[in-house]
Amino acid sequence: DFTDGQTHLDILKCIVYILCEILPPKSTLIPCIRALLKCRMLLGLRVMTTSRQLVVQQCIEDYEKWCKRVSEDYDKNFKFPKQHYLIHALDDVRLKGVLRNGTTRTGEGIHQEVKQHYGQTN
Repeated sequence: DFTDGQTHLDILKCIVYILCEILPPKSTLIPCIRALLKCRMLLGLRVMTTSRQLVVQQCIEDYEKWCKRVSEDYDKNFKFPKQHYLIHALDDVRLKGVLRNGTTRTGEGIHQEVKQHYGQTN
């Protein structure tokens, strides 16, 4: 199993074209996924200027609008943690810098090592 951390983004880039061939022409899923892709790509930029932050905020609002329409059309519930994170993503960028500077590793496998070292310091 190879993954470079970009697997989900790579799938997201391709899925819109695939869905256009499978779903009905007026399906709300296509613009919803396209809006998510746009948010994800903008949040992944190496530099986040104030003007880009405004564009990201507009993209997030657009994505939320499409999520509501998908919920109505497909009876889909968008209440799950990774979905909720998008609401806070721009705040995280403002507080901590661009997302590519972050990592989830400290909350996963390395957590035990950090805990051990922390225990030794107290």
